[in-house]
Amino acid sequence: MNDVVFHYRTLTVIKDDQLQRVDVYGQLLAIGAQFHNGFAIRIPSIQASAVDTSKMRYRHTKMDDTGNAITDFDAVEQDNPIESTSDELIAIIATDVWDLVTTSCEFYRTDSDCTDHIQFAFELSLPFTELQDATKISTLYDPFIFATESFYHGMVFDTQPGRELEIHLIDIEPTEQANENFLTLADDTSHPASGRYYKNANNLPWSMEIATEWKHPRSGIDLLKAYPDFEHYVTTNKVENTNWYLEAQRVVNKVYP
Repeated sequence: MNDVVFHYRTLTVIKDDQLQRVDVYGQLLAIGAQFHNGFAIRIPSIQASAVDTSKMRYRHTKMDDTGNAITDFDAVEQDNPIESTSDELIAIIATDVWDLVTTSCEFYRTDSDCTDHIQFAFELSLPFTELQDATKISTLYDPFIFATESFYHGMVFDTQPGRELEIHLIDIEPTEQANENFLTLADDTSHPASGRYYKNANNLPWSMEIATEWKHPRSGIDLLKAYPDFEHYVTTNKVENTNWYLEAQRVVNKVYP
């Protein structure tokens, strides 16, 4: 559970139940996979055409080892991140997260003896040309990863799957760009007809969103070894052990410092 780890927060501007703007701020915390993945955010129930691109803001920031912006790269304006081939509102933050960092380690910030600092942050502001009905829009947006084009992504695929391979949060429907033939491969037990997506037979997810900062597992460490209470949280349908991710519940030597 550390292939790609982002810390991100969102801000929504709502007036009289009308959504005027969505802002997203994030930092890349870790990359624990040799596979090359991109990172994107979908704003459900809003079309890409609704964004006022003349007022949109999208910036990347390179950070030094003190957590401050490197002056030469401070808040560099980026090209329009909205996926032009999608009707849905999908912002592509990176097509390959490995392009965002530099490290001499095998992975980025997943091994205790590899102490790279956080190097990349972004900010994205999406104003709308017409106000959106906020009552119909979930405040939980859809961050997801996808396979980078032209890169190997495991023996389960005959060819490089590219953008059509997506990994979303549990029970979140894939985007219009996804290839649903990739569902149920390997240990995945997705069942679109029943709204089941991105989890295995034991209901363990492929991706998670946690409402606070947390310590991700070290390389090669199963999530259940780092956070033993997570299993009971899942098997009780999120009723018990709801604090499974807190400091007191983790196994210290199995998470990244």
